[in-house]
Amino acid sequence: MALFSVLLTGMTYESVASSSLLLQLLIGGQAENTSQGKKGLSRMKGFQTSQLEPHGSQPSVRASLRKYWLTMPAAILGLTFTLTAQAQNSAPLKFNLTQASDQIAQCLPAAETTITVFPKEDIRGVDTFDLKAKGMPPNTEFTVFLTQGAGPIGDVEYIGDFTTNAAGRGSMRVDAIIQEAFSSAVFNGVRQRNELRHVVIWFADPAADDFCFGLGGGPVTTFDGDGVAGAAVMSSKNFLPGAPLSPAPDPPPLPAVKR
Repeated sequence: MALFSVLLTGMTYESVASSSLLLQLLIGGQAENTSQGKKGLSRMKGFQTSQLEPHGSQPSVRASLRKYWLTMPAAILGLTFTLTAQAQNSAPLKFNLTQASDQIAQCLPAAETTITVFPKEDIRGVDTFDLKAKGMPPNTEFTVFLTQGAGPIGDVEYIGDFTTNAAGRGSMRVDAIIQEAFSSAVFNGVRQRNELRHVVIWFADPAADDFCFGLGGGPVTTFDGDGVAGAAVMSSKNFLPGAPLSPAPDPPPLPAVKR
């Protein structure tokens, strides 16, 4: 059982629960078969060894017990690989954004945004996107998008918004498809798919960035539910030419189990 304790460390609650059920069924079945075998041997005490061998082609009790104990290590090995694959595939992805422009960097030099993605799609059908920001303008609303790029923005997906407190701190948590997010549209009669691997945050109100660009001096963008927003404030352009969000890796194949 020590082996399973090590494997279960750091796994999500959902994967531990599902794997625990499999483990209980496995060990419970072996214990039941072993118990029946021992009871059979106990009832046969006093008989000759030859009497323990049943007629016909059925295996003896000893052979049955031997079969169970020989197959248990193989079953445990298969479960070990399953638990390990789930643990590796559910490792959180954590990264930081940077100021979206030089102008914003001058106005908000202490701005920080940390993103943590918990890949849970295989278990719950969605991932969890966790955002924590500080050093931002106080009492200000921001919109958050998954985007195709961080230079040219390209296609986008609006996933949420948050409002900072008086200390310029804010947070947001969203359950959605994150690591495999994409857009799909038809161009010239051909459907094209674009991966959404970046994150960009905008001022939700065009007037909210006046402290940085001057009264009415900032750009008016469309990145809000009402179609009117301000400048981009934080982005993942620090990952260019790469991107911070990558597809979840496929788990390694399970080894063949001899029966």
